[in-house]
Amino acid sequence: VQDDAYRTIRLALFEISTNILKHTSATVIFLQLRAERGRLHIFVQDDGQVSDVSTIFGKGLGVGNIRKRLTALGGKVDFRVSEGGHGLTVEADVPLHD
Repeated sequence: VQDDAYRTIRLALFEISTNILKHTSATVIFLQLRAERGRLHIFVQDDGQVSDVSTIFGKGLGVGNIRKRLTALGGKVDFRVSEGGHGLTVEADVPLHD
């Protein structure tokens, strides 16, 4: 992964984790990073209580900037609140470059 891509991915993971810890009652955050077929797959899931993604990512970088940064790398990201508001799932897919 190129340095700027590495920084962008690291910043996105930091922002996601920080906002989950600050704005949900999560006791567990599951993070999976998987390199496969030239792409980095990111999966983050928590067990917190949340009704709307915008309440977690409403300030700072927010969902829009995380999406914009990862998209600029040729990636994609999806934020979902579980049915009943019990947990947040973030899935991202970013190309790996040598």
